[in-house]
Amino acid sequence: MGADNGKTMVNGIASQAQEIWEAVDNLFAGVSADERQQPHGPDWIFSDLPYHLGYIDQHLVARPLLLATNLPQVERLELSSVNKHNCWNDAQLAQLPAEQTVEVSLQQMHQSREETYQVSVDHP
Repeated sequence: MGADNGKTMVNGIASQAQEIWEAVDNLFAGVSADERQQPHGPDWIFSDLPYHLGYIDQHLVARPLLLATNLPQVERLELSSVNKHNCWNDAQLAQLPAEQTVEVSLQQMHQSREETYQVSVDHP
């Protein structure tokens, strides 16, 4: 694939990501404070999702795209099974400070999105 075709594909994916992010923002905007405390699966509550989406964008998309083959070996994730994926998610979610508000998590999510978007459109 030529560089122009690759850039066109990346820009298309970035555009689709922005549409998805907008839909997620609309979803979160429509959720009340009480609803944010409702269960989301067996282990999470709804307010955990912005934090989760933020670290997914940061660790699985933006940073690997930015560093490519220079990504440190320790940061190269092998999530080859559901169990490995769940363990990694559990470790990431365990870093969520107990006192952190949903608003802070939403800010972090938006920051990681911006980094992801910038890396994807600036990536050669």
